[in-house]
Amino acid sequence: MSITEKAFDHMMGMFAQYGHRPSADQQTALKAIQSTLTAMLMEEAGTKYYLSSLDPGVGKTTAIVSWLNVYITMYPTGGHPHGILICVDRLSEIERYVQDCKLPQDSYAVLAGKQEWKLNQMGLGSENIDKALVLFTTKEQVRKRSQGVSIDSQSTFNYKGKPRAVKVWDESLLLGKDIVINPYDFGRLYTPLAMVSEELVLIVQDTIHELTRWTKPVYRMPILPDLPPDFFTQVRKKDDRDLLELFFRLSGQSVTLRRERRNHLIIDCIQSIPSDFPPCLILDASGRIKGTYKVQRKRLDNLEHLPYSNKSYRNLTISVWDRSAGKGIITDLKTVTPELVKVIKEFPGERFLFLLYQDQVLPLQQSLSKYLPLSDMERLQYCTWGQHTATNEFCEIPNVIGLSAYQYPDSTYDAMTRAAGLMSTEEGEFPSQAEINMVKKGEISSDLLQGVTRSMVRKSEGDTCPPTRLWLIAHPKTGLRKELPVIFPEATVQDWKTQSFTLTRKQQTAFDLVQEQLKAGLESFPCAPIRNMLMMQPTPFKKMLYTDSFQAALSSVQLEVASKPSGLYFQTLIS
Repeated sequence: MSITEKAFDHMMGMFAQYGHRPSADQQTALKAIQSTLTAMLMEEAGTKYYLSSLDPGVGKTTAIVSWLNVYITMYPTGGHPHGILICVDRLSEIERYVQDCKLPQDSYAVLAGKQEWKLNQMGLGSENIDKALVLFTTKEQVRKRSQGVSIDSQSTFNYKGKPRAVKVWDESLLLGKDIVINPYDFGRLYTPLAMVSEELVLIVQDTIHELTRWTKPVYRMPILPDLPPDFFTQVRKKDDRDLLELFFRLSGQSVTLRRERRNHLIIDCIQSIPSDFPPCLILDASGRIKGTYKVQRKRLDNLEHLPYSNKSYRNLTISVWDRSAGKGIITDLKTVTPELVKVIKEFPGERFLFLLYQDQVLPLQQSLSKYLPLSDMERLQYCTWGQHTATNEFCEIPNVIGLSAYQYPDSTYDAMTRAAGLMSTEEGEFPSQAEINMVKKGEISSDLLQGVTRSMVRKSEGDTCPPTRLWLIAHPKTGLRKELPVIFPEATVQDWKTQSFTLTRKQQTAFDLVQEQLKAGLESFPCAPIRNMLMMQPTPFKKMLYTDSFQAALSSVQLEVASKPSGLYFQTLIS
């Protein structure tokens, strides 16, 4: 039996242990991942990137883990012919991979930054990388250590003195580094450069002055003198160190200038992944909708799509509220919060996951707490944009509320398009507006897919997900609503039925009590018991009942306030 067949059997056994049941087509696509790993191991793969776009939760990571376990056990006394390199986005993902793989202590090592001593001590330790069959590292380490040189010349990544033949790139890939710089940011370099020479400080000053007044679309950066080899390592702040290294990488190079919000921005890219890095397997659940891969395939012709099986989202119901969103939505919580409260109360006892920006979390919590008791607040979880990938923490939550789509400035999409196709100003290559628009649409769609699939949506029941719900606020101009059938095939997309009124906390409590009576089947009932439960005096209670907002709320459930000899009553509207 081949290594691929053994790995496939191992994978299916793991799926059976935790009740995962991928469809036959999904199994074929998972096997293609393992076949690609085998082809790299046997040195039969072409010098391309092989992209697997299976949706989150289908089992891409398990396919890798199973293949690794089989490969290791094939050579119980060592003697493995080739090493393996696994690159991830975040340091926390390394720990997850190591935990999932359950590799023998003497079979792997971790390469992280110098300050990450705990990670670097895992397995054989970073001082024994050459002896480690599997090397886990971050994409940043690959980019940092391979600038301007081939990966094969970097002995740091070698196994037994030879380049690692099997390479896995987990999550998204950009072959270039997208550059978006406000020239005034270069002012941060004055202090570190002053330690070397006043001449360099003056060069930066002159560059900032020229860039902020330049009217042409292309600018040539100044040619900079050489620095001491250890200079960059002496700069303490990472952001300043990265900016300084980039400033010197652009020495003498032509860059594009783009005006955005009264600023002149430098827009460009530099190659950050070595040309000899492929063959490499890319695992990116967003690969089927990302425009960056389409640009890469068109411009560089070095990408091949592996077999893909569309996961059906027919058990996902999406309710869309067409209104302004983005970061500014937090300024209109007075309108938004009652709608969120209504949704949360509609599913008592169930957990909810909010997708939102980091600076929206606290204001939202404070606003919701004015309407919801502690027991309901404890049902809510929050996942912020930027942290919405590669976590299974929320996979048991059936309800998701997206306050807005995650969007970058247009300049970022321009730079990302360049980075995807390695289009640099120096080489005279520029992206078309159609390509930039395609990348923008793909990135917005990708972030939504990644965020929503942190929830129970990521699980598989055959070829679909468990019954789940998404409420999404999206501005019509984003075009996101039209993309939902592409992002979530076969999902039900409908209007978010919002109420046309905004209630205070006390009004909302009264309205909830009224609706409880309706659910009990009553068509007419006195107002006094509800007033007593609210502990309100008759005059302010009556005044509240006749406010426009409360009257609108009553009308939405076909009720009115009627005056009878025995007092005020809620009763069904007479048609």
